[in-house]
Amino acid sequence: MAWLFDGIDDYATLAPAAALALGGGDWTLGGWVRVTSSAGSAFMYFLSWNNLSAVNSCNWYFNEAGIVDANKLQFAVRDTQGAPISARSTSTPGASTAWQHLLLRRSGGTIAQYVNGAADGNGYYASFGAINFAQALHLGGRSNHDPNRFFNGEMAEWAKWDRALSTGEMAALVAGAAPGNIPGGLAWHLPMLDYQERVAGLTVTNHGSTLVGHPPGIVSLASHRVAETELFVPGAAAAELFTTGIAAGQAHEH
Repeated sequence: MAWLFDGIDDYATLAPAAALALGGGDWTLGGWVRVTSSAGSAFMYFLSWNNLSAVNSCNWYFNEAGIVDANKLQFAVRDTQGAPISARSTSTPGASTAWQHLLLRRSGGTIAQYVNGAADGNGYYASFGAINFAQALHLGGRSNHDPNRFFNGEMAEWAKWDRALSTGEMAALVAGAAPGNIPGGLAWHLPMLDYQERVAGLTVTNHGSTLVGHPPGIVSLASHRVAETELFVPGAAAAELFTTGIAAGQAHEH
């Protein structure tokens, strides 16, 4: 399954937790999205942690079709001291209604966004620090619930790692590996098969989104909870990253 947001008032929240923090070192954040419609003259926020341009914030969104730089993908982050990094894609992923894999990866002072494994927009700030906002992380809308900032589309298999994923690991995710197949540094994981987290014990609250079909080709989990790691059946894509064993009763292809 995936979470469908109607672009009007649907969103979900992850309650404040240490696992959400984007630390002063390297990290990676991302998952799958599918835009249902880009119509409009504002922005569609699919991830928002504090308001745009606020100190201690992370926002990621598509421009809608009716504005300048239509259908481009943008991120804006500020650390605990207010240092900013932002970037906009050169391509227009918001115009596509296909499933797309998006990542933000921090490596040193650079934060880059990736669309289906290809870098498309980055920014740099040499002494950029941590982002650790003590409020809920919003998915499907901006954190202040602005009525012109809700996401019209679907999300699946979102996760965060407390390290910069390698090029091969990013390619594996694009090819269909679920985040649990790359357990090193995995801080949290939302398969979005339901409204339960995998890893870290986050509290998820749904505000109107509905469950729809999962992206095709993802090696995914059944509905279960594992304290620290997740075991998967190997798939054809990027098989070297998949766990070769499977704990009885814990996981299978879904």
